[in-house]
Amino acid sequence: MVTTLSGCIINIILDPLFIFTFHMGVKGAALATIFSQMVSCLWVMTFLLGKGSVLKLHKDNLFFDLYTLKEIIVLGSASFFMNMSEGVLNVCFNRQVSVYGGDVAVSAMTILFSIFQFMLLPVESVAQGSQPVISFNYGAKRYDRVKETICIAAVVTVSFTFIATSAVMAYPQVFIRIFNADQALLEIGVPMLRIYVGGLFILGLNSTFQQSYNSLGQGTRSFFFAFFRKVILLIPLIYILPSVLPFGLYAVILAEPVSDIITTLSNTIYFRHFLNRLFLHKEQPCTPPPTTFSHSS
Repeated sequence: MVTTLSGCIINIILDPLFIFTFHMGVKGAALATIFSQMVSCLWVMTFLLGKGSVLKLHKDNLFFDLYTLKEIIVLGSASFFMNMSEGVLNVCFNRQVSVYGGDVAVSAMTILFSIFQFMLLPVESVAQGSQPVISFNYGAKRYDRVKETICIAAVVTVSFTFIATSAVMAYPQVFIRIFNADQALLEIGVPMLRIYVGGLFILGLNSTFQQSYNSLGQGTRSFFFAFFRKVILLIPLIYILPSVLPFGLYAVILAEPVSDIITTLSNTIYFRHFLNRLFLHKEQPCTPPPTTFSHSS
């Protein structure tokens, strides 16, 4: 937390200083970001090499291992794909929104992206924060704690997404005004936002389950549901729905909640089956072998 906050706070302080006080413009913003990242890096390296860390970095451990590298890539592939696919989604959404709604709709779409990502930040934080707890207890064969952690994370994330969705549905104009108060933007953005977050109320489950797959060493399953939501469902629906439904712009936006709901329901059904199969034999009590008595003559 200190590592993250230190870089963030330093960046916030240096941005206006370099941009406005030193009149460096965009170069100042870039320099502020680089400097704050360097400070974060130095802080975490000092910690890992110092006395405060239980696990310390040693040069003897810095060797190339193909198997370890493969495991890291597999586990990280889902997060990598999710981040990379956001850029592709932005292009697809903006193109279709521009066709059916014009420039104002594209501006509204940018705001929708920001609001949606902001709503998902606490969800992803809780889901990712549960990863080490799940992993450590799974390795220690405390499967009761693994299930308990997953349940707690699921309840917290779904509760938040439900409350967040309710707030956006009730007061969409409040959230849009944070970015822009233009009347034309509000008129088109309010119904767009209500449709766009229509599947957010249960999306916390999907995030929790995807991170749990990674925690249990099942990165390929996490990757599949990320791929399923973004590539198999969402991107095709962006183009299919407006061609089959008479809603134009709103049919494009409808692709998001449809893919969110289908993915979450599918993931929930599969995850329950996955957990039951994973713990089927591991939680059965060990039966002691029958005692054999020897008879002496």
